[in-house]
Amino acid sequence: MAGLDIQFKSLDGDESTVVAQVSGVIDGSTVTEFQNTLTGASERGVKFLILDMNSVRYVNSTGLGALVKFRDVFRGVQGGLALIRVPPKVKIVIEMLGLHVFFEIASDVKSALSALKNPPAKAEPAKPGPEPRAPAAPAQRSSPSSDSSRSAGPSRSEAGPRFPLVADCQRCSTALEFAAPGAFRCPRCYTVVTVQDSGSQSFAAPEAPQPVQISVPCTAEAAEGLNAFVSVLATRLFGPGAKVDAVKRALHDVTSGLSSLVYKNDPRSIYHVLVSTNGRGMEIKVSDYGQRLDPVRVNSYFASVRRVLDEFEIRSHPKGGNVFRLFKNR
Repeated sequence: MAGLDIQFKSLDGDESTVVAQVSGVIDGSTVTEFQNTLTGASERGVKFLILDMNSVRYVNSTGLGALVKFRDVFRGVQGGLALIRVPPKVKIVIEMLGLHVFFEIASDVKSALSALKNPPAKAEPAKPGPEPRAPAAPAQRSSPSSDSSRSAGPSRSEAGPRFPLVADCQRCSTALEFAAPGAFRCPRCYTVVTVQDSGSQSFAAPEAPQPVQISVPCTAEAAEGLNAFVSVLATRLFGPGAKVDAVKRALHDVTSGLSSLVYKNDPRSIYHVLVSTNGRGMEIKVSDYGQRLDPVRVNSYFASVRRVLDEFEIRSHPKGGNVFRLFKNR
């Protein structure tokens, strides 16, 4: 395959359990061959597939969509798909898209096999951070103002609901787990779900495209992953060309400057990113909790950012740190 190579190896002679060493890129140019290869593995009787991603240089949104598809394929034959040794720049894109709730992601083959072949006997309570091994994706608690509009009946037995309660999202069919009554948000499609004390659920689709929110470690690998993800969104909005290059360059310069000026290259620090797109264009907000920047130094350091963007501003956060706002017109 051009740009992609996959080598299969069965474990202990068990042809139904296979480790695949994946090398190269999974994108629009290779995804068809990638899908054909995994389809062939499934047709040969493979049920448990572990993808060793250590040598994968890049996965775009098309490749991630294929991974989600084959996760469902292998689960459909009472098996599963796991990823091991995922490079940081690939892993952060998976997390940004919220896909980490759909995959078993492990450090090695032994851990992956344990997760695939010994799943929990019952659903675990929903937690603030989604647990990769949970059979149901934890619904995210929504704001009180997000109300429901479409009612669905109780999904539990006639004996009455017991929490945690598991139910399918009516919009995307993802299994959701609710720890208690309240308002929640599906992590896959952002549908708002309201759960009553009786166990009944009502669903309401978001009124507008939801912004992407992510907390990013202050490392070069994480910044590279962030830039790769934002470039995918920018390409979808603007199409390939100078505007995408401008957004990528500006974001790179902002995160590099934040790392060196605000956090002094401390990898233990994090910053928060909000990316939203609309009819006007793309807006990116980056906030930190570090040292407030000197306005004079800011103007000189980020002069190149101002040149390539339509709007750029930096302000001090009331509780300390800085907030960067980047905007590119459509």
